Amino acid sequence: MCGIYGVLSYKDGLTDINSLVEELGFQSEERGMNATGVAYVTNGKIRVHKQAVCAHKFKPHVPVNAGAVIGHTRHSTQGDKSRNYNNHPWRGNVKNGQFALAHNGIIINDAELQSEYGFKSKIQTDSFVAVQRLERANKIDFDSIKFMAEAVRGSYSFNLLDNRGNIYLVKGDSPISIVHFKNRGVYVFASTPHILWRTLVESALFAELRNGSFEEIVMHEGDILKITSAGDTEWGHFKYTESFGMHWYDYGAGYGASYGTEYLDDIKSVASAYGMDPDTIQAMYDDGYTLDELEDLLYCGEEI
Repeated sequence: MCGIYGVLSYKDGLTDINSLVEELGFQSEERGMNATGVAYVTNGKIRVHKQAVCAHKFKPHVPVNAGAVIGHTRHSTQGDKSRNYNNHPWRGNVKNGQFALAHNGIIINDAELQSEYGFKSKIQTDSFVAVQRLERANKIDFDSIKFMAEAVRGSYSFNLLDNRGNIYLVKGDSPISIVHFKNRGVYVFASTPHILWRTLVESALFAELRNGSFEEIVMHEGDILKITSAGDTEWGHFKYTESFGMHWYDYGAGYGASYGTEYLDDIKSVASAYGMDPDTIQAMYDDGYTLDELEDLLYCGEEI
């Protein structure tokens, strides 16, 4: 469980993009407290700033001329967080420019792909194989993203930013919630509606939120959404395949199974913030509730 988030402003209707990005990170902290990072574009180049700290200690330092930003809060599972190169987002290079990528979920076939294609890197995080796969395709467009998304197995959603200021959102089974404030020329997204609405209530966009001057954009599994630097939207698609029909935290007796226990502990650790006793979470799990059902209960406010 990690948090992905971002902002795209295309009408200069957002006077303080840094504050909005900082609030998105703060509200996304519940999904990961091991590291925080952002990527943005200035002068046609991707800039990445990340640290092995929780979001409330992280200062994004997004410049006023950055129209597009993606961010990430990390719950580390593979790759030592103290080695900052293991943290999200990562920068990649392709024939048609640069990009940055961050991931929410877990990839279970990263070692297999790295062996098959001879990928080499000191980066240990499972998600980095997505960057390597895109660099192998040597471009950023719907075809290359489809090439990447159909190769990886596990639980995922990705956010990507290219050096022309376009954002791509890739929806597997991990959540993404998006709103568009057309009058202000601003898109904002986060992992869950709960995080997104809490952020917007604390932002300069609250007046538009209150009077309903926004539209929600819904993504489904297998969707690729491109939000261009001019504010237009384009759609692509890929075939999302669950790993052998199983959720990643039920995968075998190895990596995925061990992560399932850590995932339960993480849900229990934030339960008190939502007025629920962690022992109740454990009891529900013992009674047969799945981990995604428990997460929906806490983070999305859904009834079980």
